[in-house]
Amino acid sequence: MTETIGSPVAGKGKRLEELNDEMFASRALGDGFAVRPPELFAKKEVVSPVDGEVTMVFETGHALGLTTATGHELLLHIGIDTVTLKGLPFETKVKVGDHVRRGDLLCLADWKLMRKHGCETDVIVIALNSEIEIMAQPGKLNPLDPIFTIR
Repeated sequence: MTETIGSPVAGKGKRLEELNDEMFASRALGDGFAVRPPELFAKKEVVSPVDGEVTMVFETGHALGLTTATGHELLLHIGIDTVTLKGLPFETKVKVGDHVRRGDLLCLADWKLMRKHGCETDVIVIALNSEIEIMAQPGKLNPLDPIFTIR
């Protein structure tokens, strides 16, 4: 069964190979897509790209795991090297076991604080253990615009 995954933020869509992180660029964790919020982006909301269940919230708030309504596993990683900030730029709004709908608020992220500390703000969505088909082209995206489908 195919499932469409939406963008968790507004910004510029990027293919994984464009990221400055070898683990994501090499697809070591799986395939996916990234979105970088604009430099002056004031809106801090990161929303759920799917209907599903929150299965993991990393203690620093920079990563979340979701299992979609059809059983596909996703990793949502907010920023590059943001784990070093020990949770400072994140205000998580969900916990493990929460059921979310597409567009529900997952967390607030302080993009300016991330940049101030030298971290990139790319929001990366990875399909774990699933094949995908990229739908989005690099360029401007709105929240929930389709970025890929899972097969």
